[in-house]
Amino acid sequence: MITSMLGVTGDILAMARPSTMAMKKYGIIEQFKRHGINSVINLQKPGEHNSCGNSLEESGFTYDPQVFMDNDMFFYNFGWPDYGVAAIPSIVDIALQSAWRLPVSAGK
Repeated sequence: MITSMLGVTGDILAMARPSTMAMKKYGIIEQFKRHGINSVINLQKPGEHNSCGNSLEESGFTYDPQVFMDNDMFFYNFGWPDYGVAAIPSIVDIALQSAWRLPVSAGK
């Protein structure tokens, strides 16, 4: 599964939203751990795309973010307007948190 995702850099992996079904079927948590990925930065807003693909869970996403955290992974959610442009302060906040998180976590 990891090999089909887009590696932006050696430390950043971009992917479409995960789902509980895919996480179980493809062992995404185990793959993340094997590849040193320990932070998830989500730009989706809860409830977004409620009629696309897998159904939404109580979290408002197609997965439960708590599963990442229960597996010693950091989870950040910065809601980005769907088909829109985020405000500059939001973009700066995402960039700062991402830049801080990578070196501190010694992971990806």
